[in-house]
Amino acid sequence: MTIELQPTIPPPSGDKIILYDIPGHAASDVAWSPNTWKVRFVLNLKGLDYRTVWIEYPDIAQLYQVLSVPSRENRDGKPLYGLPVIYDPSTGRCIGDSLIIAQYLEDTYPSTISPPLFPIGSRGLQAMFIDIFIQTISDPLHSITSEFAMRQLPPRSSQYYRSRREARYGCRLEDIAPAGTERRKAVWDGVRAGFKSFHKWSLVASSCQTFITGNKPCFADFVVASYLTWFKRLLGEQSPEWQELMEAEDKRWFNLMKAISPWEKVDEEGLQLFRSTFKMKD
Repeated sequence: MTIELQPTIPPPSGDKIILYDIPGHAASDVAWSPNTWKVRFVLNLKGLDYRTVWIEYPDIAQLYQVLSVPSRENRDGKPLYGLPVIYDPSTGRCIGDSLIIAQYLEDTYPSTISPPLFPIGSRGLQAMFIDIFIQTISDPLHSITSEFAMRQLPPRSSQYYRSRREARYGCRLEDIAPAGTERRKAVWDGVRAGFKSFHKWSLVASSCQTFITGNKPCFADFVVASYLTWFKRLLGEQSPEWQELMEAEDKRWFNLMKAISPWEKVDEEGLQLFRSTFKMKD
């Protein structure tokens, strides 16, 4: 099955927060990107009224220009245009970068019902935790997931994603870490070692085997859950890697996914927009 999207970016409108996300067909509810899941989890946890607008990879730079969102720098010093981006009509703010968005939502919409995403004094520590998690686990996982991510994207996004990822890796996506190879085993062994380390470190702070800081989730928990959600949706729950991970560390990651499952959902308005905008072809 392939998906085609008309390359139009609607101007922000309405009274709901807009979450700009990247569509794919790895899951029936379209959302698959770990970075946008970080913000989607926060919006769902806080019960904020929002809707999703789907943007293809080649159109993200244009979105930044339309919304006047400041870009970050890539590793080579060039502008980095990525999602998520949100538009908040109540303040007129357009914001990129999941950590900055999460901090903005926490400061702008504090909740007396949901737990604080950033307990007092934890923002720097959580930022450090997230950076180390990405370097240790997320970056290596891309060696495994890139081919799966490319195949479930709409055609224009798929071509865009392939060309840039292959330029980065210097080979075809299918050849980065094929199943059954020593390279795949080495990558997966490194990822598993990373998960074991994070499990051990978090137990120093709390004996709770679900959340990092205790019996309530903080933003770092949702970051970990976002990458697990990404991995699950791209490789599938029947993949040997996923099943191994769900049994690992006394089912620590299984318990985390179970705990966050109430917030693993996509807004109905976003799904309806997807159905009306995309043309599906078998």
